Amino acid sequence: MKRPVRHAILLLSILLGVGLVTAEGLHFERVGTVSGPPPEVITTIYEDRAGFIWIGSRDGLIRYDGYTFEVFEHDTSDPTSISDNSIRIIYEDSRNNLWVGTNTGGLNRLDRVSWEFEHFRHDSADSGSLSHDSVYAVVEDVAGELWVGTQVGLNRFDQTSRTFERIRHVPGVPGGLSHDYVFWLYPDTDGRLWVSTIGGGLNVRDPETGLFSVYRHDPDDPYSISSDSPLVVEEDPSGALWVASMDGVNLFERETGTFRRFGVGPSQRTRLSDTLSTSLAIGNPGTLWVGTQGGGLNRIDASSGEVRAYRHDPSTAQGLGNDIVSALLRDSSDALWIGTWGGGLSRLTPASLLVSGTADKARMPPALASRDVTALTHDDDGGLWIGTSSGDLVRRDPDSGTDRKFLSGGDDGTGRIIYQVVRDVRGQVWVATNAGLVRLDLSSGLTTDFRHDPQDSGSLGPGYVKALLLDADGKVWAGTGEGGLQCLDESGRVVERYLHDPADPASLSDDYVTSILQDRDGALWVGTRSAGLNRIDTETRTVTRYVPDRDDEDSLSHHSVSSIYEDSTGNLWVGTGGGGLNRLRDDRVSFERFTEADGLLDDDVMGIVEDARGSLWVSTKRGLARLDPHVRAFSNLVVADGLPSGEFEPGAVTRDRNTLYFGSVKGLVAVPSSIPFPEPTPSPTVITGIRTAQGKLPIDRPVWELDRLEIPWGKWLSMEFAVLDFSTEHRHGFAYRLGDSDAEWVELESRREITFTDLDPGIHELAIRGRNHLGVWSMANPTLHIEVIPPFWMTWWFRSLMLLVVVGVVVTAHRVRVNAVKRRNLELIRLHDQREKARDELARTYDRLRHLTRRVEAAKEEERRHIARELHDELGPALTAVIINLHLVRKNPAEADERVTDTIALADRLVDQVRDLSLDLRPPLLDELGLVPALRAYIETEAKRAGISIDVVEDGPVKPLPAEVEITAFRLVQEAVTNVIRHAEANKVSVRVRGDNGQLVLSVADDGKGFDVDRTLAGPAGDALGLFGMHERVQNLGGELNIESSPGSGTVIRGRMSMRGNS
Repeated sequence: MKRPVRHAILLLSILLGVGLVTAEGLHFERVGTVSGPPPEVITTIYEDRAGFIWIGSRDGLIRYDGYTFEVFEHDTSDPTSISDNSIRIIYEDSRNNLWVGTNTGGLNRLDRVSWEFEHFRHDSADSGSLSHDSVYAVVEDVAGELWVGTQVGLNRFDQTSRTFERIRHVPGVPGGLSHDYVFWLYPDTDGRLWVSTIGGGLNVRDPETGLFSVYRHDPDDPYSISSDSPLVVEEDPSGALWVASMDGVNLFERETGTFRRFGVGPSQRTRLSDTLSTSLAIGNPGTLWVGTQGGGLNRIDASSGEVRAYRHDPSTAQGLGNDIVSALLRDSSDALWIGTWGGGLSRLTPASLLVSGTADKARMPPALASRDVTALTHDDDGGLWIGTSSGDLVRRDPDSGTDRKFLSGGDDGTGRIIYQVVRDVRGQVWVATNAGLVRLDLSSGLTTDFRHDPQDSGSLGPGYVKALLLDADGKVWAGTGEGGLQCLDESGRVVERYLHDPADPASLSDDYVTSILQDRDGALWVGTRSAGLNRIDTETRTVTRYVPDRDDEDSLSHHSVSSIYEDSTGNLWVGTGGGGLNRLRDDRVSFERFTEADGLLDDDVMGIVEDARGSLWVSTKRGLARLDPHVRAFSNLVVADGLPSGEFEPGAVTRDRNTLYFGSVKGLVAVPSSIPFPEPTPSPTVITGIRTAQGKLPIDRPVWELDRLEIPWGKWLSMEFAVLDFSTEHRHGFAYRLGDSDAEWVELESRREITFTDLDPGIHELAIRGRNHLGVWSMANPTLHIEVIPPFWMTWWFRSLMLLVVVGVVVTAHRVRVNAVKRRNLELIRLHDQREKARDELARTYDRLRHLTRRVEAAKEEERRHIARELHDELGPALTAVIINLHLVRKNPAEADERVTDTIALADRLVDQVRDLSLDLRPPLLDELGLVPALRAYIETEAKRAGISIDVVEDGPVKPLPAEVEITAFRLVQEAVTNVIRHAEANKVSVRVRGDNGQLVLSVADDGKGFDVDRTLAGPAGDALGLFGMHERVQNLGGELNIESSPGSGTVIRGRMSMRGNS
């Protein structure tokens, strides 16, 4: 059973003074630095069955999911809010109720569906109410009874009647409660209820009789409980009962009914840093964590009784937040949560205990200019050599543990950085630096520098010396930044080189060497910065290259090689700067890759080393990773687990018999070689929120417990989820699968939310999984079945109905079609008859057109004859008379006056005849004055000739028109007026001309006898020749002609045409 352990409300103001017992430092991860700080005063901590952490404070109730803090506070305007902000106890019963005890507001039950609180308060007038509003403890026993401890009595809650049975202390009554001040309740596995009271000792209730037995402190009995004010009771996995009190910790011996006391002995090594023990948490087997009132956190070894204390250190952010530890919780992942009174909330991971166990070995030598450890190695005597980025070189003696400095960074002013250290067979130490190679004579302490000399072919190559190797023959090999691989003799002269030759594929792949290894077969493996890995057979001087190929997944994963390692089984491992870890397969050609996708903490590998169990430890830029080669699984160690830094230095790794050492930018890290790293365990993945377009969901349980959800079709659905590992290293990943188990997982990377906008009607099975910071996946439980409710028109019954309707429509349509075909056939017959009639009519019309054409040709011929007559009968004789008169004048001058007068008359008549003829062909006034003046002149002449009244009206000025428009308009009026004069017997004629939006509109109206338009047009072609001519003229210009007339009512002819003509 998960149990909260919380701050003891102090009743004593005078505390016992004790000697401080210090221990190695632990890395306490401060909770809330990223996701928002929790309150500084923590009163209780609880983990519910879903994995959420609930935090009680003086400022309200808080739910923490590792990302955000959700706070529940009292709101005077909301009767469903929590009754009091000062929280004392949190507890979850088997019915999924979350109970919250408060300082002054009684008991609260939180409904985690509606997020509303139900209040249970003391009512002096109601004996079935809570006995007091100050609630200290809530538990459920094995029988399902809910017990509530208050400042005034114990209460048993009836879930059915929602009433309380009060159990009070009655003096003098045997088997009763020893004191009303109930501070703690604990139901053990045997069904007994343990009740701690302030001042009344420890009570235990027999479930059969309901009677209480009491354990009191007896100053004369060392086996009695150490205090009459026990504060916390907890049971460890073995069934042992531990009791924290105001005077130390007690272990209850069930067989004898006695107590064994811890933390109050005479020895400082077995004494608590403060005997007022406020909180308890059961640790690993044989370990007990104790929070104290002013002495910080204590860890008790149950077998030896030894106590180690962890105190607040204001100089470090990784220490305990405050020495008043008010609450402890060991969660389901074995992490320890520590709540303090004034120092906030901290967390201690199981892995941090592993690191802290080697704190002495990981201590940094004093007086170093930098904590950046860049080089590590062990010599044959077991000494540990430590090099730093400030140029300091120190050897730690394996026996005494003392440190001796051999090089200091400021000695020569070079700003030296140490990269590698090796000790040769002669006892000399070779040191690779950014300023060349240094040889240290341990006996004399003298150093010799070897640097590149362009004038000396036997000098060290140019560039930083990044790699050193002492091979099996005692030769020293050095790899430089620009000079490739070199072998040096004992005097420091280069006797053999391997360089890159662009023209030779069998040469070294790159001159920048980063790492060197000699395998058990004697071959040299050389890693480069930019061109992969090389294998060198020193006997034949042949070089084999291993370079990455993006099209070959079995090739090396990255071009930058940072480290090379051969394990105890002969496997060759290659670390890269961006491509993760590689293992050379037995074929010595292909590689097996391990990357972040496989659980590796980081793809930037800095170093590799094997522990005593055959596991491979990999340092990266984010922390340490452990690979179990047998199951191909990773476990990871990060800053939150106590590492001084997650960023490690390339090649800074070594080991001795018991310990692995790693160099980081903030110091040395030591890990026990034989102690297994905590196995990776999954963390709960839960749905933390569901939102839909319809608003509040009709659900009957918390969202993380839902297995079915209904939403209307066409509405969006959004979900938020979390991995409850509570690590500040939020390297989480998420994925979802919509469908059955054969469906593909959709990766969301670190995104914690998914929204569906177009789910089809039906039931969809949604599975969500999350990956914790250790790289372990877990499924959200249960799988959620989302039922999308279709609209009525997508339901089966509606579709069935629609199917029937469609069938009915098809049948009806078929019948309608058949009837339509019948009607169509009849119509076709009718159309056939009409076509025949039309053909007959067309033939008749064709005959009429031929007749009309002949009449038109005849009219043209008549016009020609008319012109010929005019020329022959009128103009010809007149001209002949003029000529004769002129001849007579010449022969007989005496008659000149008479003849000239006669000739002038003939000429005038001739002019009139020519004018009339010209007017018939094309009125010249059209060209000279325009349409309206030409019409006025023509009408004036015709009116005099016919003796009738004809007027011309211009409805607004008409702008100049194209010639084709003017002549058409003129002929239209001319033909109309001619018809009126010839046939209408009219007394008055009106001609109107106007422009209308680019259109020329003409009308000729008379008051004559009129005629039947349809009959005339349908009659012989000769009768309507003038009308047809007018139609043709107007239509040639895209216009239209309308004729309105009836017998006895006059005639109106209207013509409309574009002013632009055919353009």
